[in-house]
Amino acid sequence: TWDPKFIRVKINTSFTDYNDFEKQLFYEIEQILTETGVKILIVDNITYLKMQSTEMGKEAMYLMKRLTHLKGQFGLSMLVLAHTPKRSNPSADLTLNDLAGSKQLSNFADSIFCIGRSSQGGDIRYIKQLKARSCVVAEEVQVCRLEKQHNFLGFTFLQTDYEANHLKPKSEANSELTEQVKQLKTEHPDWSLQKIADETGTHKMKVKRILDRQES
Repeated sequence: TWDPKFIRVKINTSFTDYNDFEKQLFYEIEQILTETGVKILIVDNITYLKMQSTEMGKEAMYLMKRLTHLKGQFGLSMLVLAHTPKRSNPSADLTLNDLAGSKQLSNFADSIFCIGRSSQGGDIRYIKQLKARSCVVAEEVQVCRLEKQHNFLGFTFLQTDYEANHLKPKSEANSELTEQVKQLKTEHPDWSLQKIADETGTHKMKVKRILDRQES
């Protein structure tokens, strides 16, 4: 049973054909904040608030400016979720560059943390702080197990550790990317190098080198 103070709002996709979708959407959000007086706002996720891609810096900056304005206007504590593009190098540390529209999004955020997949198991995740205005960012990460308790899927804390212990070895990461590229080329022979690169989260020249090696 949900607490009556918890208000869940969903976008009705049948009624989003406005000339200015973002303007109408933020107007509705302001109306709800005014009527309810809530002080905690969770946005899950920001791609629902923009018609254009939040990977574009200009669009991301506009979005974060609007959210920052709401935060100040209504005195909100705000949690904004954002997805990341596919990572081309799962053996590398997670950084702000892995966040779609990273530079613009991070400039307006007081604190940023990310959730990474651990190489130690399919149900293991680690939580890493990337930015904090009010304290020093810790070098360690929080390691958790993803499990379902009392009908809710969530994290169970296991330990603090270093991120390097949860990244894939470079050889394994390269092998995984190679297999993904080969499979996509087999399944979609008409796809361009750029299309395959976008799907695998890498760049076009790397895809070309992989396919060239396969042909030779």
